[in-house]
Order: sequence, then C-alpha cells, then structure tokens
Amino acid sequence: MPSSPPATAPNGRLDRIKAGEKSITVQTEFFSNPNWKVETKIYVDGALKKLEAVPLDGTPEDQLQKLIDAHHDKLMQGLVTKLKAQQDGKGSQPE
Repeated sequence: MPSSPPATAPNGRLDRIKAGEKSITVQTEFFSNPNWKVETKIYVDGALKKLEAVPLDGTPEDQLQKLIDAHHDKLMQGLVTKLKAQQDGKGSQPE
C-alpha cells in the first residue's frame, strides 16, 4: 500500500560544481510513492553516474527536511573531498 504524502512536502536540493572541464550536478529529491524515500542522483556532464536511494519509512514529518539536507550535504562533502584529493594527486577520478 502506498504511503500518503506528508502534509508539507520537503524541499529537494540541487548543487553544481565545476571540476576542471567537468560539470558535476548533485540532485536530491523526496518521493512519497510508493514509500517515503530520498533519492540523490550525481551527474557528470549531464550523464547519470550514481543513484543513491535511502528509505525514510517511519520518519517523523518534522524531521524530513533535516534528513534530506543532511544526506545531500554528506554526499556533497564526500565529493568535494574526492575532488580535492584528486587535485593533490592522491585520489582517483570522481564516480
């Protein structure tokens, strides 16, 4: 049975960074159907490179925005760390 949408839908997040010649976009969205979840998509030069979904069943409505923001920020920080390491010659290419 599908979940009902929250009374107030949380906002998604969208960030874009340039890494040399590449453009990396991180998009995080909330979905309520069939069940509550947050999905984050990472695009490099417009091509989908990674999709991560996290179930949010049982999450109190007043915590949805905080969890979405925390999830998005965690992925952005990880990506920035990888890119900095790559610039320093220590890391591999971003996923």
